[in-house]
Amino acid sequence: VRNLRKFERHFGNVGYVVLTVESKDPEAAEAFADRLAEALPRLPEVKYVDYKQPVEFFKKRLWYYLETEDLTEIERRIERSLALQEKGVSPVFNDLMDFADEENRPDLTFADIRKKYEDKLDGEVQKFNSGSIEDPFQIVWVKPKRPSSDLDYNRRLIADIRGLVDDLKRETGLASVQVGYTGEYQNSVEQVDHAKGEISWISALVTFLLLLVVVLYFRRLSAALLIGFPLLLSVLWTMAILYFSLGHLNMMTGFGAAILTGLGSDYGIFLLTRYYQERAAGRDFSDSCRLAFGNTGRATFGSMVTTVAAFAALLFSNFQVFVELGILGAVGLVMNYVAMMLIVPGLLKLAHDWQGHRWFQWFHGLDRLPDFNPFGRGGAWVRWFTPRRAWLGTGVAAVLVALSALTLPVQSRIYYEDGQMDVQELPANQLNQRVSRASYGTLKPGVLMVASEAEEEKLLEYLNAKIDSRPPEELVYHKALGLSSFVPSDQEGKRERLARIRDKLALAKLVNKDKKAQTLESLSDSLAVPLITRDGLPEEVRRVFRAQDGAAVQTVLVYQSLPRTSSQNIGRYFEGIDQARRESGIAFEPVDAVFVQWDLIKLIEREAPRGMGLILLFFAGFLFVTLKPAKRALTVFLNLLGSLVLLSGAMWLCDVRLNVMNIAIIPIVLGTGIDCFIHYSHRFDEERDLSEIVRRDVPAIFVSSLTSLIGFGGLALSSSAGLRSIGWISILGLSIVALVCVWVFPRLLLLEGAPGTEPDSVKGGALSAQVFD
Repeated sequence: VRNLRKFERHFGNVGYVVLTVESKDPEAAEAFADRLAEALPRLPEVKYVDYKQPVEFFKKRLWYYLETEDLTEIERRIERSLALQEKGVSPVFNDLMDFADEENRPDLTFADIRKKYEDKLDGEVQKFNSGSIEDPFQIVWVKPKRPSSDLDYNRRLIADIRGLVDDLKRETGLASVQVGYTGEYQNSVEQVDHAKGEISWISALVTFLLLLVVVLYFRRLSAALLIGFPLLLSVLWTMAILYFSLGHLNMMTGFGAAILTGLGSDYGIFLLTRYYQERAAGRDFSDSCRLAFGNTGRATFGSMVTTVAAFAALLFSNFQVFVELGILGAVGLVMNYVAMMLIVPGLLKLAHDWQGHRWFQWFHGLDRLPDFNPFGRGGAWVRWFTPRRAWLGTGVAAVLVALSALTLPVQSRIYYEDGQMDVQELPANQLNQRVSRASYGTLKPGVLMVASEAEEEKLLEYLNAKIDSRPPEELVYHKALGLSSFVPSDQEGKRERLARIRDKLALAKLVNKDKKAQTLESLSDSLAVPLITRDGLPEEVRRVFRAQDGAAVQTVLVYQSLPRTSSQNIGRYFEGIDQARRESGIAFEPVDAVFVQWDLIKLIEREAPRGMGLILLFFAGFLFVTLKPAKRALTVFLNLLGSLVLLSGAMWLCDVRLNVMNIAIIPIVLGTGIDCFIHYSHRFDEERDLSEIVRRDVPAIFVSSLTSLIGFGGLALSSSAGLRSIGWISILGLSIVALVCVWVFPRLLLLEGAPGTEPDSVKGGALSAQVFD
């Protein structure tokens, strides 16, 4: 990243607005593109325009780019032809004679030699030419004056260009010409607009599903208000704090409302469940509130602390996206807890005070819903989750953990997958792929910065020697270009040789007159122009390789042989370039996005084990402080570790891999899942009756886990691959933690040997019928 900033100081911002011009009439498209390229530099925010690279400049000097061996071959052919003339071979019958020896009819058009260099030249300048024959269109590259990091600037710039295009269409009468927009500037606008729409409908869907679950679980319409209103306030508070502290949201934190709604509803579900249980047991309003917001409130506070700690761990990352997610989660969950603890009791108090009013009694009649709740009555599900043969259930879980542990070496690797936050279906991305194909994949070559012209020449000499001497499959790059690549060697010697070739060719008769005339004209053009120097190269070429601020810094472009679609390929490319730095002795500075990606991968690989270790250490410390006896805290901690191992196995089965985006969600899943264990443990200390806890509290655990799943699961609906992977890991992780809590943890409590002890002096009343009746 530091290298990239240095590059921007010397060469200007990275990136273009890329325009494509096409029409059913190719000549009309070219004519419009010509006018557009002339008009664009007049826009105030356009630095320069690249269109139709100066191919003619190089074609007039093509002969100087021929290698000495090829010039020797050309001269040899001409001399052989002259020798045949002296032997009496007639030009009239030359093409009709079937000589056995190819030497007796030398090709004086030099088509084979010229084609080799024309293909090479076309490949190097094709980036700014029209598309391929199969997909014809004109390409206009617009270099803005400012980088693409400012979205408002990008919108204004694209709007100005679109306005200019519309004006030109009216002036030229070429309304049928189609102009496409791609590049970093257009792509950023489309990505944000798409994300806004996606965030809106996913957040609305998550909110609807969450409130539906709450209403069905409590069988009260009022539950949606009692939980939804505090959630709404807490999300608004959080967004206000983020607005004044960060000023923006990224793609991940843009889904913050959905995530916070899912996580924050857990607190309301546990608190309301306890309140309604105590009311159903015959306790008055004050005692019910005291038990719900006192006893259960303390457990809720503990679960909030652990989840906030999981998010807060991201604040110590050097990756800004993770830092912003950490701020969102930490602030948002604190606001959720504060809103639930302050507002829910107030709403319940209002309902209690108004219950004598007729209108409230009418509403109360509408409030209660039919029995939609599958957990309403005890039944088979209670027997399923009530532990009996503890050793058997625990042993099965241990076997699953052991099998899942076998997947850890594979699943613990962190992968990089290109375009994780991009939506490939957007028009700008689709058009970008067309431009890449048309320009032979030269849109994003690697950039190496060197300190001087001498270092550039030495580095190019090393890279080209590698390319020429090694098999292509052993190399991570197939071409290297610098400014010196466009300055042929030994031009004085070649000029003398070209003059001899022209003079000898003028005497040759065993060649087609028209082709001879074309070759002589080309040779004369090359002899008439000045010799090629760095300063004499066209500006379109010089500004790519030479610093624009007058510094001595130069660049070398390296064209990769490997796609950037995986961390393995990025690692191979990085190692290949690093080897070039060591062996060439040039301390060049890599600039392009591949090295930023590799730095990001290595940064996360360094931080992930340390961060995971610290968060697990915090969880252990918190559990040992808040849960008694110490054996209980150890049991919960081991359950968390087992859940983490089981998650690895589930990811292996579902073919989900860790990447640089979803790695951050692992501690959050554990921090969220620990809620279940804390609430179960607190209720066990009060009740000491596992079957009663299963009947009364397991439903709340399942429902709170379900709402968290809905909050994070909304990301699985995103069109961004990176966000989808976060959503799926959250779904798998939270599901596993919830199942471990209600299936394994009770059996370990049974092995603890305390289910038959007397309950604490303060405990909730037993329920003989439905929990909420």
